[in-house]
Amino acid sequence: MKKLVSLENLIYLIVFSLPLYLIREQVLFLRTNVLENLIMGAFIWWLIVFFKYAKIENFYFEYRRYLVCGALIVTGFFWAAFSNGQALQSLSIIKSWLIFPLILLFVAADVLPQERLKNIFLVYAASTFLVAVISIGYLLLGHLTYDGRLMAFFNSPNYLAMYLAPGVLMSLWARTFLKWKMKMALVFLAVLLVALFFTYSYAAFGAVFLSSLVVLWMAKMRIPSGSSRHLFLKEILAAGLIFILFFAAQAGNDKFSNIWELRSRSSLASRAMIWQASSRMVKDNLITGIGAANFQKTYLAYQKFFPPYLEWAVPHPQNIYLAIWLFGGLLGAVGFLGLLFFFFRDLLKNKSQNSLEILALGIMLYILLHGLFDTTYFKNDLAIVFWLNFLVLKKATGELES
Repeated sequence: MKKLVSLENLIYLIVFSLPLYLIREQVLFLRTNVLENLIMGAFIWWLIVFFKYAKIENFYFEYRRYLVCGALIVTGFFWAAFSNGQALQSLSIIKSWLIFPLILLFVAADVLPQERLKNIFLVYAASTFLVAVISIGYLLLGHLTYDGRLMAFFNSPNYLAMYLAPGVLMSLWARTFLKWKMKMALVFLAVLLVALFFTYSYAAFGAVFLSSLVVLWMAKMRIPSGSSRHLFLKEILAAGLIFILFFAAQAGNDKFSNIWELRSRSSLASRAMIWQASSRMVKDNLITGIGAANFQKTYLAYQKFFPPYLEWAVPHPQNIYLAIWLFGGLLGAVGFLGLLFFFFRDLLKNKSQNSLEILALGIMLYILLHGLFDTTYFKNDLAIVFWLNFLVLKKATGELES
């Protein structure tokens, strides 16, 4: 039992330490990082000590639809890599974006009891809060991008926004359902919103707002009519007011002023050009895709079909759906769409979702909405956040509030 608790705590530590993927290492010909080493350590620990007790058949029956879809995605990524002659270059990417997140999902699903699944999300919320505090430190010291945006120690402001955004939903969820943590959740929420605001990631603003409305509305529908329901309506109005204030405060910002100017060098104009080129890549490589490590090269090769690009260094298609198809081909796209279909079907067919299922729906909705404008999966930490939502599909033994 003590060993089981220790492994459970290691899983919490891994989730709390997701940004450690930025500390990179090289093992033989493979690039790795501190986060992957922690996940591998947890898997080896599980394999040595707990494998004989594991209920692998239960895991299979609970997740079989998702395992098939996951297998299609992995197969599609390998097929695309081999078809485009980049197996070795793609191997490191596939292990980081698919293999290690799936390993962590498997170990967590086997080790964590149903009643403590919520701890995974609380630990991630704590991680986003710490990152937000550090980011505000960067802000106060004036360490911003050339255009005045906050990115802290991440590679871009959008990456910081994508890491913080699920924490906003988790803090909102904690305030709504974990009444004994209401004041703490409000502090978390305020700090996260400040850091998120200075990323000036408008897609994140919109996706968080819409996802928050879903979480609040579904929460409202689960409680009897009366004063409590009126409180939820006030919170929905407050979320709308914060959203309006977020954009109103951007009125004098050049980035906001130029957002709809498709002929300028705005982020939307750049994305429109990237989407146009990516769509043509999908059309020309419909079955096999182009492989996970080949986008930048292929994007530059497609310049001849379009007016001069506004952006030249483009590692991703700036759209999660185009990225899945290009990196995993038809098999990857079918697997991903199947994954989403079963996820939403299985959670929505339950007319009395528990609070954790509502949170997972909100986070997944955020990922997919923001994914229209960014690749909200293709980063080590974001891939893990995506897959951890599937933990809530474990057979429920009771309500998860406390």
